[in-house]
Amino acid sequence: MGVSKRHTVGLQLQTLYDEYSKKLWPSAVEAARHNDVNLIVFHGESLKVPYGYAYQCNILYDLISKNDLDAMIWCTNTLGNWISREELAAFLARFNNIPAVCLSVPVPGYPSILVDNRQGIRESVNHLVHEHGRRRIAYISGPLLNFEARARLEFFTAGLAENGLEEDRALFVEGDFQTESGRQAVIELLDKRGVSFDALMAGNDVMAIGAMRELQRRGLNVPKDVSVIGFDDVIRCLNVFPPLTSVRQPSFRQVRLAVQMAIDLASGRSVPETTLLPTSLVVRASCGCLSVSQQVAGVLFRQERVFSSEQFSFHTDYLETEINALIEAVDYLGKPLETVREEVWAIIERLEAVVRGEEDPYRLLEDLSRMLYDQIQANATINYFSPVFLLLSEYTFKCFEKETRYPQIVMWFSEILTVIQDNIRATEISNRLSIENNEVRLSLIQQIISSSLTMEEILLNCTKYLPQYDINSFYICAFDKKQKHFQGDRWIMPKKILLLCAFDQRRKLQYINPEGEVCRERELVPAEYLDHEHARINFVFPLHFLEDHYGYIVYEMGTRDPNVYDFFRFLIATSFYTANVLTRRMIAEKGLTRALDDLKNRNEEYRTLSENLPDIILRITPLHSIAFISSNISQYVDVSSHMLVGTPARELPLFREIRDLIDGILDGVIRSGTNEEVESSYQGTQGAKIFNIRFIPEFVDKQHIAFVLGIVQDITELKKIEERLLHMEKMQAIGELAGGIAHDFNNQLAVIIGTIDMMQTIGNYDRQTMGYIENIRTSANQAASLTNQLLAFARKGKFLNTRVDLHQVIRDVISLVSNTIGKNITIECALAASRSIILGDPSQLQNAILNLCINAIDAMPNGGRIMISTEERELGQAALRKFPFKMTPGEFLLVRIKDEGVGMDTDIKRHIFEPFFTTKAPGKGTGMGLAAVFGTVKNHRGAIDVDTSPGCGSCFELYFPILKEETPTDTFPGLTTQVRADGVKLGARTGAGSENDGLRVLLVDDEAIVREVTAEILKRLGHTVTVCADGFDALEKMKKAGREIDVVFLDLIMPGLNGEKTFWGIKAISDTARIILISGYSLNEQVQGLLDAGADAFIQKPYTQGRLAEVINRVMAYEPRRGSAGPCSPI
Repeated sequence: MGVSKRHTVGLQLQTLYDEYSKKLWPSAVEAARHNDVNLIVFHGESLKVPYGYAYQCNILYDLISKNDLDAMIWCTNTLGNWISREELAAFLARFNNIPAVCLSVPVPGYPSILVDNRQGIRESVNHLVHEHGRRRIAYISGPLLNFEARARLEFFTAGLAENGLEEDRALFVEGDFQTESGRQAVIELLDKRGVSFDALMAGNDVMAIGAMRELQRRGLNVPKDVSVIGFDDVIRCLNVFPPLTSVRQPSFRQVRLAVQMAIDLASGRSVPETTLLPTSLVVRASCGCLSVSQQVAGVLFRQERVFSSEQFSFHTDYLETEINALIEAVDYLGKPLETVREEVWAIIERLEAVVRGEEDPYRLLEDLSRMLYDQIQANATINYFSPVFLLLSEYTFKCFEKETRYPQIVMWFSEILTVIQDNIRATEISNRLSIENNEVRLSLIQQIISSSLTMEEILLNCTKYLPQYDINSFYICAFDKKQKHFQGDRWIMPKKILLLCAFDQRRKLQYINPEGEVCRERELVPAEYLDHEHARINFVFPLHFLEDHYGYIVYEMGTRDPNVYDFFRFLIATSFYTANVLTRRMIAEKGLTRALDDLKNRNEEYRTLSENLPDIILRITPLHSIAFISSNISQYVDVSSHMLVGTPARELPLFREIRDLIDGILDGVIRSGTNEEVESSYQGTQGAKIFNIRFIPEFVDKQHIAFVLGIVQDITELKKIEERLLHMEKMQAIGELAGGIAHDFNNQLAVIIGTIDMMQTIGNYDRQTMGYIENIRTSANQAASLTNQLLAFARKGKFLNTRVDLHQVIRDVISLVSNTIGKNITIECALAASRSIILGDPSQLQNAILNLCINAIDAMPNGGRIMISTEERELGQAALRKFPFKMTPGEFLLVRIKDEGVGMDTDIKRHIFEPFFTTKAPGKGTGMGLAAVFGTVKNHRGAIDVDTSPGCGSCFELYFPILKEETPTDTFPGLTTQVRADGVKLGARTGAGSENDGLRVLLVDDEAIVREVTAEILKRLGHTVTVCADGFDALEKMKKAGREIDVVFLDLIMPGLNGEKTFWGIKAISDTARIILISGYSLNEQVQGLLDAGADAFIQKPYTQGRLAEVINRVMAYEPRRGSAGPCSPI
């Protein structure tokens, strides 16, 4: 609520209007005004309260904050009714940053103001036993979780023992401090337990009153048959018959003291840890005692002193104590206690002067009347004047009963008491009339506000009617959305609270905003709307209706009738509920109107769709007759649709093949309520067709089926597509098989060619033998060429990583496409990028651009434009987040391909890059084109985006990293990648390297014969060779040899530890050994990745002795950049 110069004290109360609370909050208000501090009263119930919707009030505890309060007063006696002291302490610990005072129940670490329960209970037991001779005393306690309830029960048991009475547990009943529990306790004692008792005490007055009424209802006389005593001395004790004897708590004094202690804590001053206030027994007729005047007289008779006119004085210890206690027990004095006490004693002293004959009694009567009038005008309580002057009269009569002036004194007191009683009766009548008038006015206000249809109207009516009850300011705050809160559920305060209304009549402030202004976190009301010039007394109430929570209202105190505040709280909450219901109803009515319109439109659409869909739609009755069939049935049969309505479903020509099954299928759908699906062939006017037929139940409700919906789909073309897909899968399997065969065949060719090389070096052969050897070599080379073709077919060598001019690729695609399109399609090209060189595979890139152009052409059956453009884009980390690719920030070449075709909706756009997804007619596409484009872009470390909508064409944007000029694209500086005549990729150094003899070579290959031949060739080249049959063996030997190995020939395809894992193991052991990759497959993505990772060269099987020598020389002639990515190329 913001910070102000004066202190703000909070007070937690169970309610404003129950008997106990009515004794607390008026005194707190009076003390706050006397000390010029702000007071905020929170209407918070007992924790875990079990009654109805009382628990809803406890959401207010989450609004208690250090931001709004300097100190807090907790009524721990009611707060902890239903929880243990440990739970109570844990709850208060949530607010340990706010200094606090506890009332009636002590909590460790907090100053507490307690009442002497022991004294009050002990006096009650003694009074019943000694004054009335009662021996069997029943007791109704509060809930035993409550500290005070347990304490009063313990003191009652101790009081029985002090008086020599045995405790009888059958006479004890646990209640809950409510009137009904007192009534139920009597039923328990008399009907269920069958015990008798001559007196009854209760832990509070309302339970005692409930018990007394049940006793009287049964015909028992109170107090003749049963004496009754309560505790608290609430106002209702005087309004029941007989008036209830009760233990008076100094509640008013307790609260005044609590306010002062809270102010001291807020100011940093120390306060006592525990303060114990006395209690006293107030005897009335319910226990069997005489009238008040007789009681006073009896007390005076027991005084050990002589009463005479000579010793007459009102300043006796007994009178001063009793009169001061009566004044302190008043709930609302309208002035500071000391001031009221001084004014009362000034009147008493003048009365003493009247009795002595020293002052005019009628002037005293005038001044007393004026004083009472002023008190009434200030809404202060004046009832205490009656017992005060009654006590003074009995004392005076006792002193002057033998004097001749006694009748005159009696007359004076009679007139004084008459004036007092007349004013009290006038006040009571005025209050009663005010209540009746309030009821009429509130009833009218209820009709007006509850009939408000909108939130704004409700708030405006509040600003109009609350000031009529002297509520000069109030604030209505709402949660950003209605909250449901059920008994036992944990309440979570919404993070967003909205101020809907701020009203202050004094400052002429009226703020109304149905949408609400967001309050700052942990702030009850925005500080800028509060009055900081005057001390404020505020009441905070929750706005809830049943389980629905809307927010809260903060009142400034106006009327002293607490029911008014609760009335407006309930009225505003129910109005919010009603307005919410009306709003929902209006929305529902609009929705219903729209739904009816939609239904009408859908019926029309259904008819239109059924007439225009390629599928045949029919509805079949539970008796299996056709109720509806779409007109497109005539495409397949020579009978019109309306001629088929009413005929049995099994007679439909399309069902001829499954005619004997139809009735059983329909019965199954109707019986189980599930779908059925079947296929059927039919030879009709359009030739042989295959249909998929789905039967779907149409429910009237969850149990009854009105029709069976039949959807007949022509799947002839789909079946053909399935056949083509099966063919594609077969071809893919053949490709995998071909790749494996080619790899294994290359291994064998490596042996043959290597052996031929060695044979030629052994010695001289005659011409005929050399011819045979050359024939073998020629055949082997031809076989090697054949295996390369097989590898190409199997896509085992599909990835290149070279410089590509994307502008040239686009021009090539345009040249290719231009020869195949009609004159109604034009291609516009705007290649604006100044740099168009990227690193990639030209074949894949060309296919990607071509696929997008073909899709654009297919999307424009009526012609249009295809616009291809390029530009350069700088993409940072933030811009790259929208792409689902792993990309590095930098400069990108953007290729944009835009068409004026039919476009795509959101659902289609979501699936376009999925394999086999297509929107083209059967036979027009496989659904792999865009999936391939997606894969190509991803392989090139780029991204793709699409912007499209129905009827507005499509625009594809492809992003590729621009190749920087300094980026190496070849194996080493001075090496260029080229392709030899036999298809072998090799690195050719500009300026041949020198021969390298005597190297230590590690040869790793799982094929024994390949390993043997290759090792022999290497030895003939003058190298020392160590052979390994697998990756594990290679790593072991590398560990032993360490840096002694110069070159490693590593086969990539090996069982167990494959070539790639072995490569990384060797790299980890030695950073000096050159690693040459060998494989029966040609250069592919795996090989390129290992070259990028630091492999020195790659050579494909089969290889010759000369090629092995060449690769060793070129590798050893170059000093590689160790630790850098991509320093190598194939050789």
